[in-house]
Amino acid sequence: MLSESRALILATSSLQAFLLALTSAPSYRDTLLRPCPECRVVWYCGDKCREEGHAWHRLECPALKRRQHNLPPNYVRLLARVILRLRKTMEETEEEEEEQEKEKEKVEVEKKEHEEKKEEHTKNEQADEGEKEKEEKEKKVEVEKEEEEKIEEHTKNEQADEREGEGD
Repeated sequence: MLSESRALILATSSLQAFLLALTSAPSYRDTLLRPCPECRVVWYCGDKCREEGHAWHRLECPALKRRQHNLPPNYVRLLARVILRLRKTMEETEEEEEEQEKEKEKVEVEKKEHEEKKEEHTKNEQADEGEKEKEEKEKKVEVEKEEEEKIEEHTKNEQADEREGEGD
């Protein structure tokens, strides 16, 4: 019973169930705890505990089922679980780092696109300003030409008036 109880430590998160099973007769324990239906090595205090422990137990269950009559010591199982959790934690950390790296790349691409759009907008504004300046210069040149033409016409009219005045 002691070795089964030690296995229970690895399988359940309920200390009460463990203590009760440890101090109870086997028949009473069987009514309180339920074994894993596959390997029948790990015992659970209820469906909730079984669901919570299933994520980790499913990794060891096939091996326990195959070695049911020659089970490794509990410290070996415990060590295996520690290794599996560390491996999973490392994988999750790597996945998080990859996601963060992808997010950084995405932000960099968005920044670059934003800068390119900003530059393009600035160039367009400068081009628009250049066109406006060009149009203003053209208008100014036209106005100057018109003024020159008016001055020339006025000068011609004055000269014509002077000639007429001399001819009279």
